[in-house]
Amino acid sequence: MKKTKLIWGVVCLVLAAVIEILNLTLPPESSMFYAGEENLRWVPAVILAIVGIALVETALKKPAL
Repeated sequence: MKKTKLIWGVVCLVLAAVIEILNLTLPPESSMFYAGEENLRWVPAVILAIVGIALVETALKKPAL
């Protein structure tokens, strides 16, 4: 098990959860992430969640024999 990948994966997942909770509780004008001309506030949380899942999965994967 690679502890560095596991730690960073958990950090990414926690940050994704915090960003999503803030997106749901704060008014739409308070946080902005523009892609083109649209405010896509959910994109950073999804990207962090995908990266976090990938890091945790690779950290827990057993090496092939």
